[in-house]
Amino acid sequence: MIHHVVDDHHFKDEGLFYRFYLDEEGSAATTAKNHEYKESRETARAALHLHGLLRLTKVLIADRPWHLTMYKQCFVASQFVAWLVQTGELGS
Repeated sequence: MIHHVVDDHHFKDEGLFYRFYLDEEGSAATTAKNHEYKESRETARAALHLHGLLRLTKVLIADRPWHLTMYKQCFVASQFVAWLVQTGELGS
């Protein structure tokens, strides 16, 4: 579903950058295969749902600079969690 932009961390509610596998360069199927990423149908549906909602915001997912590196199409974990709670997608 999502991963840290340089795969250094599991998900943390902090100021770290993460992205959806769907936003990786290349096709989603290739990316998932390359990362040996397997998910249940329910998880896949939830990922597509959240990905679609985030895309609609046009704020959370963006190219973000950090220490002279541009991380493409990612989001800040703490902002994502706050958005999930605020929209009711996740209980507080």
